Amino acid sequence: MPGHTGLRGILFDRPQALIGHHLGDLGAADRWEVAAGDVVMMGVPGRERSEADFAALLGGAGLQLDRVTATKAPLSIIEAVAA
Repeated sequence: MPGHTGLRGILFDRPQALIGHHLGDLGAADRWEVAAGDVVMMGVPGRERSEADFAALLGGAGLQLDRVTATKAPLSIIEAVAA
């Protein structure tokens, strides 16, 4: 940061990981920000979607649902093609 005076930084991590951070040791403390959150949970949509839900979402993006393939994991592979 000292060599790049136009940059700002954000330390984003779980709250327990932010305790005792040492950003102040790097200098330019006025250009650092700390934000608590969970990166893994950022991608969770909050609800389970049906095949019809995905078809509608894809349709809105100009795509057509081609197929849904179940896996051994609790996830499915969704394939789409240009509409």
